[in-house]
Amino acid sequence: MPGIYIHIPFCKSKCIYCDFCSITKLDFNDNFLSALKKEILIRKNELQNEFIETIYFGGGTPSLLKTSEIQKIIDVIFENYKITENPEITIEVNPDDITLQYLKQLIKIGINRISIGVQSFNDEILNFLGRRHNSVQAEKTIKYSIEAGFKNISADLIFGIPGLTINDIISDLDVFIKYKVQHISAYHLTYEKGTKLHKLLTSNKIKIIDEEFSLQQFSTIENHLISNDYFHYEISNYSLKGFESRHNSNYWNGISYLGFGTSAHSFNCDIRSWNTDNLSVYISKINEGKLPSKHEKLNPNMKYNEFIMTSLRTSKGVDFELIKSKFGIKYFEIFITSTNKYLKMGYIIKNKNNYILTSKGMFLSDGIIADLFIV
Repeated sequence: MPGIYIHIPFCKSKCIYCDFCSITKLDFNDNFLSALKKEILIRKNELQNEFIETIYFGGGTPSLLKTSEIQKIIDVIFENYKITENPEITIEVNPDDITLQYLKQLIKIGINRISIGVQSFNDEILNFLGRRHNSVQAEKTIKYSIEAGFKNISADLIFGIPGLTINDIISDLDVFIKYKVQHISAYHLTYEKGTKLHKLLTSNKIKIIDEEFSLQQFSTIENHLISNDYFHYEISNYSLKGFESRHNSNYWNGISYLGFGTSAHSFNCDIRSWNTDNLSVYISKINEGKLPSKHEKLNPNMKYNEFIMTSLRTSKGVDFELIKSKFGIKYFEIFITSTNKYLKMGYIIKNKNNYILTSKGMFLSDGIIADLFIV
């Protein structure tokens, strides 16, 4: 069933690696929230014949909003869409602006899943990344989330950071394991153009760690979590049994979703659309009753590429019988031919009808997936 994503673009400050749509001028908040609710109303006829299974507040820093503001957004969604009886409602939070009372209020308004931007429990690493919180605040946020009553907690971890050691990674993971955090997302540090991190790299103030050490870190995370009962169900995601992200799994399963707010993307299996990342343009267009978005209709090759990309990221991999039924024999033959070398190299394995990335294949997934695309 489809999901809804709400992008809240505000942050107190910008981390050095962040290339998401985020704005540090918080005085636009009221105008944005008014426009956001109007966008939901304007688009209320989309997905009307389907039930919404998940709602996800991302950003930016959604936890900068008051719980009363979040409640109003949820109310507008429930008033205009069919929602399943037990939807997964997630909010991303930053440890520096979280209190126990705030978390208890989130529970009261229906938020039942929390995603904590921990990134590291090493204060030097946090300082390098430009995070506003420290290790004590990060751990306290996990404790508070449990005390508030959250039964579904996710936490983010970043690896591949200059100066990060294998012992640092194991130490971070052990904190999550100690509190039985149900879901862990582990992302490799990326150097996106336009970020402070990329400028440090191009000015030779820092160096990217070598691929062999990156792989060692990736393998350490995978092995340590698997040995502690976590399931590696997607390239960057691990969970205890039954706690896979329902919202993100919809993306990987090619299910329709709606995105509201600046830079938010939507997808209905035939058309992909995305809102402007310019906050002023977003607000003015919505107030004119217009959608501040662009769209593209997916042709057969694009749909095939989308299917390969999302399927191969998961532990289930690509079902080649599905390629036959969805796309036809021509695409099936292309897939079989293009994956052959990766089977021989040990980056992909075949399990019945499914082609699945191995651990080394997952680490090199971006290049492998791109190579399998039909251009």
